Amino acid sequence: MDSAEIQKILDDLDIQLTVGKIDLPTYQVLAKKWSTRLAIGEASLATATYAPVSNSLTAVKVACPNCGAPMGEDLSPDRRFYTCEYCSHKFAFEQARDQTEQLRQELQGWLSKLVSGAAAGGNAVDATSRAFIFRERLYPSLEMEFNRSMELLEGFREYPLYQTELGALFRGYSSEESPLRAEHQQLAPVRNLTGKLCAPAVREFVVSAEDEQRLAAMQSSTMELIYTANIMQQSARYCAEGYVAARQNLDALRDLYHTTQKRAASASEKQFLSASLARLESAGTVMDVLSRVYSSASGELMGSAFSGELDTAKNLYAQALQLVDESGYSPMQTVPWRHGVEKEVALVELQTGLLNAYDRVVANAGGSFFEFQSALVEFTRQSKAPVADPQSLAAVADGLALLVEARRGGRTLPRLADWSWLGDFQENNRSKKVMFLGKEEQIESLEQYWQPFWLASLSFSQSEGALFKSGSAKQALLILDATSPQQCFASTVEDGSVLNVSLQGASKRQVPDQRLTLPSLVTEASAQIILESYARSNPVLRNPKVTLQQVVYLPAARVVYKSKEGTRVLVGSVISSINPHTDQLRYSTGVFVKRYARA
Repeated sequence: MDSAEIQKILDDLDIQLTVGKIDLPTYQVLAKKWSTRLAIGEASLATATYAPVSNSLTAVKVACPNCGAPMGEDLSPDRRFYTCEYCSHKFAFEQARDQTEQLRQELQGWLSKLVSGAAAGGNAVDATSRAFIFRERLYPSLEMEFNRSMELLEGFREYPLYQTELGALFRGYSSEESPLRAEHQQLAPVRNLTGKLCAPAVREFVVSAEDEQRLAAMQSSTMELIYTANIMQQSARYCAEGYVAARQNLDALRDLYHTTQKRAASASEKQFLSASLARLESAGTVMDVLSRVYSSASGELMGSAFSGELDTAKNLYAQALQLVDESGYSPMQTVPWRHGVEKEVALVELQTGLLNAYDRVVANAGGSFFEFQSALVEFTRQSKAPVADPQSLAAVADGLALLVEARRGGRTLPRLADWSWLGDFQENNRSKKVMFLGKEEQIESLEQYWQPFWLASLSFSQSEGALFKSGSAKQALLILDATSPQQCFASTVEDGSVLNVSLQGASKRQVPDQRLTLPSLVTEASAQIILESYARSNPVLRNPKVTLQQVVYLPAARVVYKSKEGTRVLVGSVISSINPHTDQLRYSTGVFVKRYARA
């Protein structure tokens, strides 16, 4: 607040006293307060008027021209080019020199405008005046610049710190959606602001510990944005060098959090930072794993060799989440932070599942992990499988690996190996002429395959009598088509029925024949939710309790009937509630299994 604004307040006080809006004692207190501030401000500015801004005080630390991270070494004109260890940007010495000089001149102009040269140092201006200038002029200007820079970047905590190649396929998991990438141009003012916050000229006006704390908190926030943006950008390169650079930024962020934690005022903030440090340790472990995975030229590796490290990462994430839940820190910070961490956990679980499935798929045959990832993505594209998140993609990878193992004869599957219904199904559904009327159909083709279903036991109470009386305990089976995550194909199989007995027997594992087996696309968690909702929607079932058992494979057939009027397709199984729309799934499954099922 400058002298003119303070003088306006004093004039307003005179008017309010004259018209009787305030009493004399109130006027005297307020007038004394603002008169003192006016005197201090004018004295400090008068003292400073003749003090030129020193070039040494307006020096700006050399930073990467691309990302703004501090350089780990002094720049010399003897060396023509440098590479930033944080963002991998290659730049010429002249570029860094020119940008540093531009920032220095901007800082000098900014200071001259606000304090008329008072940056000359502490000898010319006393501590009280410097504190006044910082609080009334410098800090409000810095705070406004900081808030404007942060306006479009605040939501970055809701996203994972890093990106994985297949995890980026899903909404909310791609760093491209993060404000730090989507609003990348907003980082330029952040980098400029960081230069001001670090400048000795600004520090000259910081007198009290409170002001130092406020300035340091702002500086920590800007550096956090720079390092986090680099982690996102470098991990999205999907190469060993990118993950190594991401790890470098994680280490810098760790040091920043340690420094911030030491000066944190509250126990809740200290614990939040402890949670953040546990998160960084976990993320660092993941970056180490990915850098080694992507350093393989052939792509042939042993996925199980990384499982221990990824399990450690998951345990550290669990500790981080527990720490933040117990911290009592501001929900405005912890809630989006938790969302970001939970997404990182999902990425770790996906990476673990991919490496495990890769080992099983290429066992005794060899093959590149990167080719396996590409084949998996192509499968989801061809089959149009509604894979909505990393968990469902991991389940698909596991299901395909299971089918490849079964086709090789190395894995048995729970099946209901009963095709006795098929003959009657074909004939009973074939149109026939009656008294020369109607159409006569012939069977043009028949395709037999195994379709996966989730099997669950159901216990419930069933009302008896016309009036509501006490119910009797009942048992049944629930069955859900596992090839349709979006549409529910479920049915109830009564206790004691022939089909119920047959399904109970389907738990016996058998080596599959050469008929195509389709993968399960519905995760265990999703199956539980769908079947519970299905049971609750049936008014006959009171107090239903669903216990998921396993995936069983039931015989299914696609029959094509032909007549003079054209063709007709009918899909059937031992149960009536079956997903008939599996043409693309059958084709893409056949391509994948054929590619990897070689012995």
